[in-house]
Amino acid sequence: PCQPCPITDAAWSSTGEFYTVGMGARLDQWDKRMDLKASSSFVKDSRMFTCCTLDRENTKIIATGSEEGSILIWDSRNIGAPVCTSKPHHGAVWGMLFSPETPDVLVSCGEDGNIICTNTHGFSRKETIANSLIAREFLSYNSVDIVDIDKDRGWLVAGSDSGNIRFVNKCLIQGSPSD
Repeated sequence: PCQPCPITDAAWSSTGEFYTVGMGARLDQWDKRMDLKASSSFVKDSRMFTCCTLDRENTKIIATGSEEGSILIWDSRNIGAPVCTSKPHHGAVWGMLFSPETPDVLVSCGEDGNIICTNTHGFSRKETIANSLIAREFLSYNSVDIVDIDKDRGWLVAGSDSGNIRFVNKCLIQGSPSD
């Protein structure tokens, strides 16, 4: 069995399962009905998964971000290996979430100062994520560490390690092409 490792993020599903990621690029699937023991695990040859999120529309889909700038998409029914991977960031992925208005859009932010929106439609068919990039917003900060979406007003907010905050209009997160 895998040894315990530091946890960097967690995400709940609507079915009562939750997922944790952390050091050693480990993704654990937990079921609160099973006495809080990991029901399945995956360890990737990498240093660390930094964040994770679930697609609220399709709760079988999990996204993880890595210290190396990769995004991995998983199917919760089989976390033995990711469905697909990509490396849209040039540094650690610090945060990510699926757009509440456009569920096929995954918003990620990272150490490279980018907020990247990726169209995840078709991941189950093993399409290449790199070809699905729909928008890239570069912020003139060293790192964008958090990202969140105000569903009611349609704004994305991002915060940097330098204390700066940036608001981005919802057209970016609805999949409209922009550069």
